[in-house]
Amino acid sequence: MDIRKNKRGIKVKRCCASCANKKIDEFGVRHCTLGYDSCDTCRHWRMREELRNAGTPFGVIKTKEYLHYVLNIRNRELDSGCFKKRVPLRDISEIRKEYLMEHKDIRTCF
Repeated sequence: MDIRKNKRGIKVKRCCASCANKKIDEFGVRHCTLGYDSCDTCRHWRMREELRNAGTPFGVIKTKEYLHYVLNIRNRELDSGCFKKRVPLRDISEIRKEYLMEHKDIRTCF
């Protein structure tokens, strides 16, 4: 099995499913637009645009701690009835600034 990394360092399996040359018909069956067998990886494989850009916005892959921090805040907001009372949720940039004051960084390293 051949694995390639996209521009954000995320591993992508090199196969027909990840190829830019694939097309899915109305029945959900994969077909190679170049005429190759869809089960094999041919020498014309190119990574799909979606996978090439996969990752998080602006190329920043966040730490699990940061994601849990945001999730806990959102859960508390929703549990307190913000959703029922139509109270707006805190802006994500405000939450990010608060986290950065305590932890200095939200990015993870590969």
